[in-house]
Amino acid sequence: MPKTDVAKIKGMKTSETKIIMFADGFIDEVWEIVKSRTSQKDFSIYTVMNEYAHRIKMSGSGGVGFELIKKRRVFGGFTANIGYAAARLGVGTTMVGVYGKDKIDSCFDQVAEICNVYSVTDAASRVGHGVDVANL
Repeated sequence: MPKTDVAKIKGMKTSETKIIMFADGFIDEVWEIVKSRTSQKDFSIYTVMNEYAHRIKMSGSGGVGFELIKKRRVFGGFTANIGYAAARLGVGTTMVGVYGKDKIDSCFDQVAEICNVYSVTDAASRVGHGVDVANL
């Protein structure tokens, strides 16, 4: 069950957990960049970072705009990634970090199902562009 009261950690029994992690919590938002669009449903996206960079460079000193399409919103950050992996391996895991101020952000629901999650404030957000990493 997600918790937002870090003071509850003091009363925790050591048998309840095997690893305690403290630090970050990120929400990774990955967006695709539209290369061209001919209709509502017919469009292509940049899959190679080089092409995207070239388009920006070709704009010179003028402005350039891009349409972005949200690809996914997932949990991230060291504690969430490593803590989730440890818990999936059967290690009792408690994580203290930034996962939501008044309640744990829904992005971390999957983590909170198998870990003890304590949060002190809202998670940070990180925005990335969904190009094919193999084509960098």
